[in-house]
Amino acid sequence: GNGQVNSYNLPQSLQRIGSTAFVDNDKLVSITIPDNVSYIGVLAFSDCDRLKYVKLPKSCKELPTCLFQGCRALESIDFPTDLTYIGYEAFCECDSLFYESGTLVLPEGVQTVDAYAFAKCRHINKVVLPKSTKSVGHEAFEWIGSENANVEDLWNNSIMKLDSIVFDCFASEPPVI
Repeated sequence: GNGQVNSYNLPQSLQRIGSTAFVDNDKLVSITIPDNVSYIGVLAFSDCDRLKYVKLPKSCKELPTCLFQGCRALESIDFPTDLTYIGYEAFCECDSLFYESGTLVLPEGVQTVDAYAFAKCRHINKVVLPKSTKSVGHEAFEWIGSENANVEDLWNNSIMKLDSIVFDCFASEPPVI
């Protein structure tokens, strides 16, 4: 290790991070996941209250159930370039996420955003979905928006009330919510 308790050096040879691997870790502030990792288990970083920064591997295709659920300090996320699926409650209750920009832009290639994936991320005021998005789960963006955001307009013009939605995959502009 590098002598710091707040960041972890994972071996470059690592290929999998198991379920609940770092769950409830109250020391973890920053972590870089090596690019060889192609699988991350459910709840791997759930409730890591102090986790501010994560570098995810490019080849990671799925962010599983509750992966960063309750990571209240997480400020930004660099999504993997190969990402296709964002799981149930993956970023639920990430209170600090995108507090600087207020905008969540999902990368081209994401097909599914599961139920409650970004619920209670109160700093997200705008969501930009790529043309590749095929389905958005129930309440995926429920209760987003800071207190001074015009949340009602956001809700009226969005998919929050629907269980799922299918976008025209040939749209010239990605839908903006």
